[in-house]
Amino acid sequence: MLHFSCFYPVAPSDRMPTTYVPTKKLSHNCIQCDIEAVSPFNELLLSWNATRPKVGDFLLSFRLKAAQLHDFMPYASWGVSGQKSFTVEVPSIVVKQDTIVLREGLASGFSVKVEAHNGADIKNVHALISSYTDHTKHCIKPFELPQDRLQLDLLTLSQRKVDHPRKNDLCSPTSTCALCSFLTKKVLNPLSFATNIWDSTADIYGNWVFAIAEASHHLGDKWLAYVARLTSFEEIITNLKNDIPSIISVRGQLPGSPVAYTSGHLLVVTGFDGFTNKIFCMDPAFHNESEASVAYDANDLFAAWKLRGGIAYIFKKNIKASS
Repeated sequence: MLHFSCFYPVAPSDRMPTTYVPTKKLSHNCIQCDIEAVSPFNELLLSWNATRPKVGDFLLSFRLKAAQLHDFMPYASWGVSGQKSFTVEVPSIVVKQDTIVLREGLASGFSVKVEAHNGADIKNVHALISSYTDHTKHCIKPFELPQDRLQLDLLTLSQRKVDHPRKNDLCSPTSTCALCSFLTKKVLNPLSFATNIWDSTADIYGNWVFAIAEASHHLGDKWLAYVARLTSFEEIITNLKNDIPSIISVRGQLPGSPVAYTSGHLLVVTGFDGFTNKIFCMDPAFHNESEASVAYDANDLFAAWKLRGGIAYIFKKNIKASS
């Protein structure tokens, strides 16, 4: 049975419990899932785990359960010919690139629909994952590194070395490529990741959910991948202890980085040293790959991550797929 996997960041927990909710199969090429009675939220991020269709595309749409009811609205199209987001602005809701925001009030549930068009096979979708947040309450809690040292041996990549006219914009594809290379034990191509993450509507390479979709295409159904707005670094440390890196978004001045990250930047967290209070990262902004493996002061990195609201790309083994 196809399942809709939802990770709910419910306060005050810093971890996301996993709930598997069966989908409704509306037709041979359309599935829908209705999520009810969740903690109130005003921001929603939707990630899908799937194999990219060899023909056709998938259209994802959503509906919020809020004071002002509305029909399904388009969220993303992803298929053989590329991917695009949808810009939606109505009195109560705005959708920009990867983020759904409720302008007023809070929602208590949502529905997600996936339609397979032009020959795409709906069976290629094996999980959809949500992260929802109430921005009036969201905060990142203080966190101290454990008294231990751990560093994963990731492929070091520089976005500056990618043969692309907009190489300075490729932090997300390069970071995602390095992480997937580590998990698959294959040397993957960051240029291919850039092509398959580029949001043709917004003309950007930093759409979070398209990065997750491309990662899932390479990782297969033995892994779950999703973007989330976390409240603590604890989940990232826990994953590192299980030999799984994460990707985080940072902004601002980060001492030791090659440039100031004025508009946001994605990098891979590869380890930590609790004795020196350092976080090991694979930062693709460095001009040389030999420099990309770097140790940032934990307090500095937490501050830069906090400016981006705790955004992270999280990866977990899909226990249900292996059971």
